[in-house]
Amino acid sequence: MGMLIPSNRYMEVKYEELLFEPEKILRQIMEFLELPFENSMIESFYKKTQNKLPQTAEPFHGNLKKPIDKKLAFKWRDNLSYSDQALAYRIAGEVFKELGYPLGNYKMSDWIVNLRKVYHFLKEGTTWRLRKFRKGHL
Repeated sequence: MGMLIPSNRYMEVKYEELLFEPEKILRQIMEFLELPFENSMIESFYKKTQNKLPQTAEPFHGNLKKPIDKKLAFKWRDNLSYSDQALAYRIAGEVFKELGYPLGNYKMSDWIVNLRKVYHFLKEGTTWRLRKFRKGHL
């Protein structure tokens, strides 16, 4: 994306950096936007989100109501299986490398990686159909 847009038109922010140094990164963002930084931006964020998050978003964005948790930065390592991590690196490894993320050493045969792709494709399709069925749209 950065190659398509002039550098003065976008700012790259890594999720992990924002978690570990929220004030520093937020100051950089505000400077980039040429807007003043105020300490209340971080403090009041939690108060503002307490009652504004729709109940339907709770399962996906429930952490918005909680203080910053640095453990979430690498939660994917615990939650994704080895084969799913290998699949992610196979698909987006070059992007990870370009963004400065460590690549890891995920060795897995092509047929297992392809099997995981099929699994995720079928799982996503089934989940979508089930949601539609529950809403009475199928």
